[in-house]
Amino acid sequence: MTKKTGSIVITIIIIALNCSCPASETSSLDLATILYKDSLNSPPAKPWEWIRENPDAHRSGKNGLEIKIEPGGLMGDGKDARNILVRPLPEGAKSVMVQVDADHETQFEQAGLILYQDDDTYIKLVLEMVDGEVWIVSIVEIEAKAALINKVSRPDGEVRIALDLEEGKVKTSCWGKEGKPIELGAAEFPMKPLPRVGVFTQSGQPEADRWARFCNFIISAKPAEPWK
Repeated sequence: MTKKTGSIVITIIIIALNCSCPASETSSLDLATILYKDSLNSPPAKPWEWIRENPDAHRSGKNGLEIKIEPGGLMGDGKDARNILVRPLPEGAKSVMVQVDADHETQFEQAGLILYQDDDTYIKLVLEMVDGEVWIVSIVEIEAKAALINKVSRPDGEVRIALDLEEGKVKTSCWGKEGKPIELGAAEFPMKPLPRVGVFTQSGQPEADRWARFCNFIISAKPAEPWK
C-alpha cells in the first residue's frame, strides 16, 4: 500500500505566542536551500488551494493567515473540515515549516499542519485541546482507517513539532524550551503521488469566535532548521 521514496522531512514550528512574523525570525535558516517561502501576510494565491473554503472564516494581514476554528473534522464519517489550505509538495523537498498559534478552549479544537492525499489519506500534527489540556497530537489516516500515532502534553515555552519521513515512514517528535526531543512514534504514509501540504483547523464550536494564526511557511531542500 505504501511505496518507498527518498527522504522527506515535514516539520511544523508551533509557537505558543502571538504570530508577529518579523523578517528576522527566519535569519538562522540556510536561505540558499529554501524552495518556497510565504509569510502568509497576503491572501493565498495559486498553487495554494482551499478545500471546502468558507471565505468568511479566513483572513490575511500583518500577523499572517488567520483561520477560524469551525465545526467539522476529517476522522469518521463527517469529512467536513473547512478551510484546509494546501499546496503541492515539490520534488526535492525535505522539510516544510510553519509557525502557528491558537487559543483553544473547548474539547478537540485543533490547528496545525497536514500532509494530505485526500480526505481519507492524510497525516496531521496539531495542537489539540483534550480534556482541558493542550496536547501535541499526531494522527495518520490511510484509506479511511485512522490511527493515533501518539499524543504528549505540550512542552513548556516555545514548542516545535516535527514530522520526519524516510523511506515512506513518518516519524513524529516535538521540542520544548529545553531543546530535548520528545519522540511520539512513527507510521507509514504513501508518498506517490506526492501529497499536498498545508495548514488547517477543525472541531470548533458553532457559535465560537476563535481563530488560529499561521505565518512563516517554508519549504526547504534540506532538513528543517528551526528559526530563532
